[in-house]
Amino acid sequence: MHCLCNVDRCIVSVMLLDALSRSEALQQCAAAVRVVGLEITVVVGIAFAAFAIGIVLTATLWFIYTRTGTTAV
Repeated sequence: MHCLCNVDRCIVSVMLLDALSRSEALQQCAAAVRVVGLEITVVVGIAFAAFAIGIVLTATLWFIYTRTGTTAV
């Protein structure tokens, strides 16, 4: 028995099998599932970089504000 690449179809086809074939088919389906995306280290790195950029930009604005003084209204 081969597993279809579509996970939904794979699960449906597994439900129609008997108990012994079902466990084998589930193992094949689990092997056929690919996780597509970024690794967690990349995601954490991007989030940290965005946070650091935000800190730098906020500090820059604060520095400009303190050096130019307040304006009279």
